[in-house]
Amino acid sequence: MKSTAIYPSRIRDKEKVERELGLKEFGDNFTEFFTTKFTKIFVGYRRICYGGHGAYVEFEPEHLVGNLVNKFSSQTPKDAYYEWKTIKDGSNIKIYWQLRDVKNLKYAPKGGHSGKCEEGYADYIPGKFYVNPFELYFKPNILEKDPLTKPSRMIILE
Repeated sequence: MKSTAIYPSRIRDKEKVERELGLKEFGDNFTEFFTTKFTKIFVGYRRICYGGHGAYVEFEPEHLVGNLVNKFSSQTPKDAYYEWKTIKDGSNIKIYWQLRDVKNLKYAPKGGHSGKCEEGYADYIPGKFYVNPFELYFKPNILEKDPLTKPSRMIILE
């Protein structure tokens, strides 16, 4: 896997995630992720995707352990890039279920970093989940030799 932190704004995002959260760019199958209401939703992650709209933790479907629901009851439009998922625990977490890649979108949506990216504004992959890492709590892989995890977002659940 190649790093997606290839532009100055993405490198800054990577440094912030590592400094403030302690999450490494490339994942594992052990780190447990929770909503802000302490509901476990994922175990393991593939990577952190750095794009024109910031950092997002990328999860495989097999990492999912929570029960997700669609945020909206209406049917997802056929041309949508993602479905907005959440979990019914009061956290209102936004979980993107990616339907299409964004390689044809050279600029990030409003609110993202400016600048044209020929390869598309982010490397989102259809069939994966994406969550802003600052909307999550997590329990790190305690077996890792040199964990980066910072105590501010780390939780210990017995």
